[in-house]
Amino acid sequence: MSEEIKFYSQTGYGEWNEKVVGKPKQFCVLCDDALDVLYKNGKAIWTKGHNAEPLANGSCCNFCNDTKVIPARLGAVVNTRVNHMAMMENQISEMLDKLNNKKN
Repeated sequence: MSEEIKFYSQTGYGEWNEKVVGKPKQFCVLCDDALDVLYKNGKAIWTKGHNAEPLANGSCCNFCNDTKVIPARLGAVVNTRVNHMAMMENQISEMLDKLNNKKN
């Protein structure tokens, strides 16, 4: 991440964000907290949060993105790979059975 882009070190939305971007207008679809503000050079540049899929449609806050959404996405990748490997093992097993049956 660029050193110019940073999140405020405070937690939650807070008064410091209200002074810059006003009252929160969008909220996390997972926890209902206000969406975080991304700053660049002290200027608010992003207030729309993160994509909450695959857990929900809409936007989520930084905390839910880090603790819920990203782990769910990684879990989906792992499950897909495990399922793919199991499918390949079944195909190999079937091919070996066919070869063994042809020998007999």
